[in-house]
Amino acid sequence: MSSVTTPAAMAVRYVVPVMALLLGACSGLSNPYGPDRVYSDKSEEAVALQVPPGLTDISDAEQFVLPGNRRGAVSRNTLLPGFDSVRFERDGGQAWLVLNQPPETVWPLLLAYLRREGIAVASTEPVNGLITSQWQEFDGEGGLRALVGGETRQRLAFRLERDGDDGSRLFTRVQVASAEQARTIGDTPKWPRAAHAPENTSTLLADLLVFFGASEQEASGILSSSAAEALFEDAEVLSTNAGSELLIHRGFVPAYRDSRAALVALGYEIVSEDDGIGRIRFNDGERDVILALAAEHVSAVRARVLDAEGEPMPAARRDELLDELQAQLA
Repeated sequence: MSSVTTPAAMAVRYVVPVMALLLGACSGLSNPYGPDRVYSDKSEEAVALQVPPGLTDISDAEQFVLPGNRRGAVSRNTLLPGFDSVRFERDGGQAWLVLNQPPETVWPLLLAYLRREGIAVASTEPVNGLITSQWQEFDGEGGLRALVGGETRQRLAFRLERDGDDGSRLFTRVQVASAEQARTIGDTPKWPRAAHAPENTSTLLADLLVFFGASEQEASGILSSSAAEALFEDAEVLSTNAGSELLIHRGFVPAYRDSRAALVALGYEIVSEDDGIGRIRFNDGERDVILALAAEHVSAVRARVLDAEGEPMPAARRDELLDELQAQLA
């Protein structure tokens, strides 16, 4: 049997593929996984998303807030707060700070930061904007004094550059070497060709960002002197509905390690421990006590003092132990 192709059928044969192509192109324009698009200037006037009952609104949760979005007084838990005078920038593996102040103003502030952190300066070259710290032996302690583990010696290098007429750019790098290599290099203020620990370099820059920003907010009256000083405490005692707790501004592993070392330094006997669940049982000379640690987020841990049964201790003795731990961790 022969088939007859009518004009209408021929039209359908050609129109359907064309329509499919057009529809595919339209869907590509609205594809959320497509390339970036320019939105209307009025997009920020859109009505906020209404969260249905039974679901949790995460818009204000810390882990879902973009760095730099917050204004007002900075806190230790703000990962990369935004300031008017300093910002964090990154290009590939290189990161730095951009400051709206000339190098002549930033230089003494950088030296003040090093004094605050107890980082011993080996040499300075103000003309070249270069500062290098002394070589240090890794001692197992947390904080910026021991940024890199597993190496025999380490030192920090800072380079300050002029950026335009009234600005600066601050770079920093961590240099690690064996004891023999460190002796050969000496205290020559040489800028390392590459950062040995880029992730720790970014951590150092983030801490410097908070330091410069806190100085800015203290000068403008947003932060009091005591509040600015509290930003750099390694641990602080907090009052909660469940009683006093110790907030340690470190990751879980170093917080656990340093808390155990603090108990030993205070003369308490370690009875048992389990770093998997964050429990250290020690004897305070009269009874067994449990130090319970739980991660607050990636860079903070909460520590509670409990009795041998895991129940809250009497407030007086609890607060005394927490104060001792805070002083030892400082």
